[in-house]
Amino acid sequence: MATLALDAVPFVRLRRLLWGILLLFLTLQFLNLSLIPFGPAKRLELPVLSHEPEVKQRGNSGMTLYKDTIRTGHYILQAPSGGKQVPELLLKSMADHESTRQEAPPAEGAAGAVAWYQEVSPVPSPLGLDFYTRRMEASLKKDGLRHFAPVKAQSRAAEGTLPELAETAYIVLYQPLEGDYIAALEKNMAFFLEQGFENISALKVEDNNPAGPGYAHVLAQKGLPNLEKTSNLFEMYKVLALDGKNYLLSDKERAALEKRYTRALERYTGNRQPMNDNTSLLELNVGKASDNWYLLRLVIHCKKTPSEGNTLRIWMRAKVHEADRDGLFEPQKGLPELVWDVDPKPPASRWKTNEALIFTRPVMARPLRYQVELGLYNPEIEEKPTALIRTEWVDFRSIE
Repeated sequence: MATLALDAVPFVRLRRLLWGILLLFLTLQFLNLSLIPFGPAKRLELPVLSHEPEVKQRGNSGMTLYKDTIRTGHYILQAPSGGKQVPELLLKSMADHESTRQEAPPAEGAAGAVAWYQEVSPVPSPLGLDFYTRRMEASLKKDGLRHFAPVKAQSRAAEGTLPELAETAYIVLYQPLEGDYIAALEKNMAFFLEQGFENISALKVEDNNPAGPGYAHVLAQKGLPNLEKTSNLFEMYKVLALDGKNYLLSDKERAALEKRYTRALERYTGNRQPMNDNTSLLELNVGKASDNWYLLRLVIHCKKTPSEGNTLRIWMRAKVHEADRDGLFEPQKGLPELVWDVDPKPPASRWKTNEALIFTRPVMARPLRYQVELGLYNPEIEEKPTALIRTEWVDFRSIE
C-alpha cells in the first residue's frame, strides 16, 4: 500500500524524498527491534485502532508505530535480551515432558506426529506460542519428538476447550494479575485436574516482560500409569474415575484395581469424624503439586445417599498462623480466612450408600501454617454448616 501511495505522487523529487524518509524510518525501526532501542523515541505511538475492544482491554492506546516492543496479533516482536522469553520456557517444559513420555527411541519417532495444545486465557493472550512453536520444530524433529501445534483458537474459559480436550496433550493457562486471579486460577486448575491433566510447569510473568504481569502454567494430559506399580490410594481412585473417559481398563484390570483400592482404604476407616448424620470425614490429606500449589484431598464416607441432592457443598476455610500472615499472596493479606470450598463432583445425588469418595481441591498457597475448618451444608437453606471439623495447624512448609 505504501508503494502504491508513493508511486502516485506526481513530482519525481518529492516522490524520492518521501521514499528516502520511509527507508530511513524502516532502517531505524529495524535497528530498534534487532540491535538497540533508541531512547524516548521507542515509546512513540499513534492512536490507530484505539477504539477496538481488544486494544482497550490490553491497555494500549492504539497501533504502535515505533517502539521496542510491537504486538501484532499472536506474535510478539521485541528487542533481544540475555534470557529466555516466557513462551520459550513454557515450550521447553513441554519438550522435556515429551522426552520423558516418549515410548519409542528418538530414531523411531513418528515423523510428522503432533502434540496438540490449547491456550486458555481470559484476555487476548500475549504469549505468542504459535510463533515460538514453529521456531523449535527443527530441534524437536532432530530429537525424534512430536512437534507442537494448537488444536483450536484460544479459549477464554476452561469449558471452551471442549470437545477437543480429548485430543489435547497440553494446556497452556495464562492468568493476568487482575481481579481475584487466585480464585480464577484455582477454578481452572480444578477443571483440568478432573479431566486427567497434571501441572508440569508454573511461571510468574513479571511486569517488564511482554507477556506480563501474570501467571503462566503448563498442564499435561496424564496417561494410564503402570497399574502394577500404582499403590497410592488417591492415584488408584483417579485411575478408576477416568476409566471409560480417558482410557479403557479391561474387566480384569478394573476388578484387580478396585480390590487393591478397597484394601488401601481400610487404613482410613478407623478415624471417622461426622459431618452430618449420613456423612463422615475419614481423612484430609495435603500433597504438594508444585511451588505454591497444593492438593487437598478429602476422603469422605457416605452412609446413605443425601436427601438434599445436588445442593450439598463442602465448606472448607483456612486460617493462616498470625506469625505467617506477611508471607501470604498480596490479595490474601486482608482476608480473615481463605475460601477453599468444594462443589462435589459427582454431586451428592449420585453418592451411593456405604460408598467412600475422594474430592481433590487444588489451592494456590504459600508454604505457611494453616488451620482448616470443614463442614457439609446446603447453601440454599443455610449460610454455613451447623457442625464444623477443625484440624490442627498444618505446616505446608514440611510437605514435599
